[in-house]
Amino acid sequence: MKLKFYIDINVPAQKAWHELSEGFGDTGKWTSLLDSSILIGAAKSGAHRECRIGKRTLTEHITKMDHNDMQVDYELIDGRPPVVAYAFNSWSVSPLGETRCRVTMLPDIRMKWWAQPMGMLVRFGLSQTMPKVLNEFKHWVETGRVHPRKAKKNSKNNMQNVATAT
Repeated sequence: MKLKFYIDINVPAQKAWHELSEGFGDTGKWTSLLDSSILIGAAKSGAHRECRIGKRTLTEHITKMDHNDMQVDYELIDGRPPVVAYAFNSWSVSPLGETRCRVTMLPDIRMKWWAQPMGMLVRFGLSQTMPKVLNEFKHWVETGRVHPRKAKKNSKNNMQNVATAT
């Protein structure tokens, strides 16, 4: 299933692209979807990003990092849910004038044959989650601060860490 999400951001396209490409490994800093993330290798094709969500680790492989077209494509190669056969995403930045741009996300998820009836649930979940991720990216790029959702998650995680430290 191929989906499309986008958001308009009030910064020049180059600024948004810089945050997206050079900060590719730092996604966990600004999105509440992830607890943390790290880039293994330089921000270019062939590098891997590891993302932590709770105790799960997801590994993504960058298949394309095009600075001229301002596009990054990556595939989830490890940590997919058992019902998912293939998971791919593409982010791009397009100028909308000198001080505005559009960030577009094109996820492509393919379910295993036996899980295809659950496709509508996955589509619904993505339609709820991906706009939040884009909104958090917009907030990060425009303000230089994490979105309140991420700040709340960080605060909650820090409180849990304090509570469990002995």
